Amino acid sequence: MILLSRALLVALCLLAMPADAGAASKPLAAGVAAYEAQDYAKALRLWRPLAEKGNAEAQYYLGVLYAHGEGVATDAVAAVAWYRKAAGKGHGRAQFNLGIAYRNGQGVEKRETEAAAWFKRSAESGYAEGQYAYGLSLLGGAGVERDEKGGVKWLRMAAEAGHAPAQFVLGEAYQTGQAGLVKDLRQAIRWYRLAAKQGDLESIYRLGVLNPARQRHPDDPAAARWIQEAAELGYAQAQYDLGFMYANGRNVAKDMSRALDWYRKAAEQGHAEAAYALGYVFENGVEVDKSYPDAAAWYERAAAQGHAAAQAQLGLFYSGGLGVPLDMAKAAGWYEKAAEQGHSFAQYRVGGFYLSGQGVARDEAKAAAWYCKAAEGGEHAAQFACAEMLRNGRGVARDIEAALKWYRLLAKSTAPQAEQAKKAMAALTGVSN
Repeated sequence: MILLSRALLVALCLLAMPADAGAASKPLAAGVAAYEAQDYAKALRLWRPLAEKGNAEAQYYLGVLYAHGEGVATDAVAAVAWYRKAAGKGHGRAQFNLGIAYRNGQGVEKRETEAAAWFKRSAESGYAEGQYAYGLSLLGGAGVERDEKGGVKWLRMAAEAGHAPAQFVLGEAYQTGQAGLVKDLRQAIRWYRLAAKQGDLESIYRLGVLNPARQRHPDDPAAARWIQEAAELGYAQAQYDLGFMYANGRNVAKDMSRALDWYRKAAEQGHAEAAYALGYVFENGVEVDKSYPDAAAWYERAAAQGHAAAQAQLGLFYSGGLGVPLDMAKAAGWYEKAAEQGHSFAQYRVGGFYLSGQGVARDEAKAAAWYCKAAEGGEHAAQFACAEMLRNGRGVARDIEAALKWYRLLAKSTAPQAEQAKKAMAALTGVSN
């Protein structure tokens, strides 16, 4: 659920950087100027005396220096100590950073209850980032009792203060009807637009796939402008969608060269589906020169990210030496990775590898198990193989009734194995079909 993933992003983000919030003294302002000029040693010299005299803003800034190792050696414990001094005086940013420290276990023992408590104090101080973090804590029940109404209240406060991530989360909550809100696409678009104006890429993209009445698909002409903008700003999903649009002539004139450019941009950002699309294009020579080496390279990228279809294709490539050296062990390995994700053809192929002992140690029990899993997934060849294993008791207890179930299913189909299945049924039952 993205609401919770946004909370995780808050937990993992770098501690907030200082901003000139109206310095209380000339040394404080001079320290801010030095910091912005990356003269951290000078900033430290200017801020430390003020911090030691109890100036909360200077104490906060010192915490930032220690947290990032700017002008001093990185010291998370010292950073927390300075944040705590400022937080005790009601400094909202320091309270938020202290909450982050407790959530991540940086300089203190990791404790979600303490994190939530500091986020709450930061929220009550009027700091939008704290309101956002506390709202997410309430929505997810992280360190506090789950409270959707309260969570939305704090998120709305942050959003109304102009906090783009909070605006996005509210938009998503209205889009999906989460967090106790009634689904309202008009409200979703309103919040996405506000976040998009601040450059929130996911919000820009969402505006390309929504309208007030219904979900849009990327082939809706009204989606193109927002998807194009998000793609140009570097949002990988939008880049993939734009590649798909050019590859298929949706909203735009079909242009495989542009499609490949956008697929590449998305793939280079780690978009697995885009990498798989590039592999498919080069494998099949879709308006480009067919290239198994290029296809294998892109499939490898997608497969490494867990893309099951790409893993299955790599199994095929390694088993046939297509663009890669023939390697049955690698073929079996990639097929098995895809099989473990439920890819039925890969399950069938893995069954064959275990039955023959190619690339793996021969194991009839594993062969039978994979054949029968693939059979459940609708692979006709696997249904026949599973039936044969059950009929003959190979790798599994002999079970004629279970075998007949698969033979009957195949016999009623138009699969190439239908006639074989009918003959097997006749042999077992004495009844010709």
